[in-house]
Amino acid sequence: MRVRPVLITVAATVLALFPLALLGGPLREALCYSQIGALSVATLVMLFIVPVIYSIFVLDLKVVKWHEVATKGSL
Repeated sequence: MRVRPVLITVAATVLALFPLALLGGPLREALCYSQIGALSVATLVMLFIVPVIYSIFVLDLKVVKWHEVATKGSL
């Protein structure tokens, strides 16, 4: 799984937005804070909520059926 590149990218973007949020003026300040919050929430959802939902629906409830296709010659 490629968690480290995702976390590095999010951290770099959030850290780069902080100076602009502090010194960017009234319009850019609000925009930067909303981008920081949305990016942080989306990352947390992607890293924690999506795998939990996947494990519930696919592994526990078996809502999605994964059929293995048998090939000729394999037992």
